[in-house]
Amino acid sequence: MPEEMMLRPSVKLVRVRYWIVTIIVIGFFFVYNRYFPSQPDWGLLLPVLLFLWPVYHQIVRRLAHLRLEGDLLRYRSGLWTRSVRSIQLAKVQDVVVEQSMLQRLMNVGKLIVRTGGETEPLVLDCFDQPHALSDLILSARRERQQVQGKGARKRIGESET
Repeated sequence: MPEEMMLRPSVKLVRVRYWIVTIIVIGFFFVYNRYFPSQPDWGLLLPVLLFLWPVYHQIVRRLAHLRLEGDLLRYRSGLWTRSVRSIQLAKVQDVVVEQSMLQRLMNVGKLIVRTGGETEPLVLDCFDQPHALSDLILSARRERQQVQGKGARKRIGESET
């Protein structure tokens, strides 16, 4: 496994939001031009504001990322307020994957990382291939434990000689 890896939330659901807004705006333009032709054209600007919804989610998605840095799992997120959560891989006890039906179809999901000693789990929303990411986190933890175990055995062996 690489020593450092960075992952970002998926853009798939952001694309779905863009498609939904595009369909709504096209429908609005059609209805507006067909049934309200005498109304002023500035009324056509209102549905364009709907695009702020997917744009906001795209910006938030772009500002969030998960990093595996040595023996740390670091999640950084936030648009208005920056939040950084760092967890030692050795303290990771469980990684749960939750997926709705739409998320299963798109192969994205929510990961919940539970650790020993912390009351609130780390929730990673909308990541691609969540099962593979869960396996990656757990295998990194196992690898770290093996490396630390070998180091401890080596120190014990050195003290006996």
